[in-house]
Amino acid sequence: MSDIQYEDYAQILIDESFATYLSSHNSMKLSDDVVELVKQKDDTTLAAINYWKQKLDAIKIERINRNVNMSLIDIEDEDLKIIVAALIADLNYRQSICYLRNSLEKYSINQPLFNSNNELLTSTVAENELIPSTLFHMDRMTNVVRFANGKYAYIDESLEPPILQHLEERGLTYYVRINPNYVNDKPTILHKREIWRAPSPKWKNAIGIKRGGDGFSHYIPDDIDITTNSLAYHDRNILKIYRLEGYYKREDNGYFEMMVEELKKEEHPFLEKEYYIVGRMIHLDSIEDGEKGLNAQLQHIDLAINLYTGYDATCREETRLENSGEKVKIKSRSHILRLNDAQLSDIILFSTFFESKYLQDEWINGMFTSDARTMS
Repeated sequence: MSDIQYEDYAQILIDESFATYLSSHNSMKLSDDVVELVKQKDDTTLAAINYWKQKLDAIKIERINRNVNMSLIDIEDEDLKIIVAALIADLNYRQSICYLRNSLEKYSINQPLFNSNNELLTSTVAENELIPSTLFHMDRMTNVVRFANGKYAYIDESLEPPILQHLEERGLTYYVRINPNYVNDKPTILHKREIWRAPSPKWKNAIGIKRGGDGFSHYIPDDIDITTNSLAYHDRNILKIYRLEGYYKREDNGYFEMMVEELKKEEHPFLEKEYYIVGRMIHLDSIEDGEKGLNAQLQHIDLAINLYTGYDATCREETRLENSGEKVKIKSRSHILRLNDAQLSDIILFSTFFESKYLQDEWINGMFTSDARTMS
């Protein structure tokens, strides 16, 4: 094994051998390159192998065999192969966190999007995270946008193009997160999917809640049976979405605010109790009373992505949304879309930002029924 001594695994990860892989999002390349580094007897890689050799036990090895495609690892020695699989699985997990964290960074002049368009940075809004739709042309039903300088960029991959297309057709100005790390001279379609949910009468009294605050939480247990509820099973086991919760309040002065967050839990492939949480959030506010229903005017409606890691992920897991602001620090967060001067009916469109099916239905059926709360 390596003669290089490292104080801990974290020190190994910041070595040049791995740092470049963790900042990318190509898991296949990472896997192939790690195997090649092992064969070349790279010192840092061998130090990492030695670390995992000491940490693995029967339970971890069973989880690795269950979660990693061992046939893709081109190493003949079976004992070494399982250790290399552990290293690759761990790096893939950390790579996903790095990719998400990088995608949520605030805009800066050093990013490719602004290198090719210096004046664009001065036009950003929402804490330097969103770009006005007046500054680009959107290609129909794709995530490609074209700027006046002839460069092409891409809407953040968390956002489905039909949401923006609907706003475009209404002639509205909106503010959206554009990926700052990819700019091309020619368009390349990275994302395309058609979605639309018809308005439901169950939303009609949503803004007519009592003064004061209230919260709700819809949760899918991890042992949900596919034969009992296939939609819930898909949300929990395929999409990894296990909770959707919200908080809404109307203050004495009539100010109305609502936050709804969908939580996806990504667990480490073999380390117990290590995970990160991705939250997709809708936030809206209004000063209208509760008599206008879906036509109630909103001051704004936002979409955002929150990334919870380490201790913050544990805190978010154990905290309700209405209390999370006091207990949870969100180190990685970004607005994704904002619409000013919207109507409450726009939440129907914006709710397609959530990925779940069963949990969305639970939210709508549980909160926006025809006999919803009325103003008091």
